[in-house]
Amino acid sequence: MDNKWFSAPNCTAVTVKKYTSISDHTVLAQVTIQDAAVAQKMAETIESIPTQGNRERKFAAETEQLDLEFTCNGKSEIIHFFDQRIKTPSTFFHSNKIDAETKIFTDLATLLNPEISRPILKIRGLEISYSDFTFMYTGGKSSNSPEGSTASGVQENFRIKDKEGNEQTLEITSGQLPPEPMEFKVGDSIYALNSYETKNRFRLFPDYIQIVKR
Repeated sequence: MDNKWFSAPNCTAVTVKKYTSISDHTVLAQVTIQDAAVAQKMAETIESIPTQGNRERKFAAETEQLDLEFTCNGKSEIIHFFDQRIKTPSTFFHSNKIDAETKIFTDLATLLNPEISRPILKIRGLEISYSDFTFMYTGGKSSNSPEGSTASGVQENFRIKDKEGNEQTLEITSGQLPPEPMEFKVGDSIYALNSYETKNRFRLFPDYIQIVKR
């Protein structure tokens, strides 16, 4: 009988920690996600991975370790990745990579080391640090439609803060037509915020955003 990934439902937060190795738990990078919708979606992605692995692994001292500590109904639930592979509740690993496993690890790695042009999860209230500025998704809401119209839209707000503490707010509204990239300037550099899709047609909306340099 398979074990469960989580003993309690309704995950509301998750802390991600990347350690030096399995033998050295110095924290190299850490991020805490308090957006309940994102935390729950991560948990559901993990739950889509079969709980019964088919491969035992032996670890070297330098094996990379990344942990996710979920808060679900007030209870702590910990998920382990070793060398980018998830340890199943059966304590075994999957011999072949599973799409959901690759997706969740890639998303986490990007959060811990964000880079311009790389799609990143859109997480309300989480400040993301780039070299010249910080970026935060501050929330979204349904936008008002013109009287007599059946169209609906979503208005989303983002905050940019440069190294001097100067702030600017970006507001993107999507509806029947996808929103265009929104440009903003930091110092002498011009960037664009993509919220619908990347140049290579990777779908961003509704879970990701991408910042590119012009």
